[in-house]
Amino acid sequence: MQQKGNIKVGQLWEIKDSKKKYRCLILKCETIDSEDIIHISILNNNLEIITSHMPFSEGSLFESLDFKLTDTFPLGDFEEGYKIWKDEFNKGEAGVYGVKMASIVG
Repeated sequence: MQQKGNIKVGQLWEIKDSKKKYRCLILKCETIDSEDIIHISILNNNLEIITSHMPFSEGSLFESLDFKLTDTFPLGDFEEGYKIWKDEFNKGEAGVYGVKMASIVG
């Protein structure tokens, strides 16, 4: 799935209530066991990747986004992090974030 509601792969968003004005890059949207999961990268003000892969629940992600900066930002290399997460998730040893991003990144 490349889109969930108004959220599409490649979009860059400003994170709501982020004191350092971090950005969120949408990497992948998928549904696993009826749970909608949106995979993201976190970028700083200089658009440098701080965290290459973080899976968020759809609801937490929607509550975390302030405004969209662009629809087409390069995804970068996240596949390795995603694969590690997916293997651990399938074994029941990894999950998804269910909190607002600002509580994680500040």
